[in-house]
Amino acid sequence: MINNGFTTVSSENIRHLTGPQKAAILMGELGIYGSQEIIKLLSEKELAKLRKTMKYLGKPIIREEANVLTEVNKIGVSRNLTTPVTTTTEEYKAMLNPKSKTIQDILKSDTDAIASVLKAWISEE
Repeated sequence: MINNGFTTVSSENIRHLTGPQKAAILMGELGIYGSQEIIKLLSEKELAKLRKTMKYLGKPIIREEANVLTEVNKIGVSRNLTTPVTTTTEEYKAMLNPKSKTIQDILKSDTDAIASVLKAWISEE
């Protein structure tokens, strides 16, 4: 069972997230300040798709958020932008901290890297 602060669900209830859903979750994790720089790099079409997805996504459970952040961390590590997050505890700490060093490191060092991940996810069907 997983508790996301509001709902307890079994791991079988974790949705398979589409690319646009991952992008929406990541934008939510970046918050208003982190996402401002990213928004400048997205096209109107990409922003429209992202807004629509955010509207219908609903509240993701904590494991979905952690999975998205873990995927972003792996991309950051592969591009030498950040260090690996290696344990579930670290994943949760990184996800729950609004100033997540992992994502903030990538965002500060290479905004284009985050934007390219978002663009790729948004374009998935």
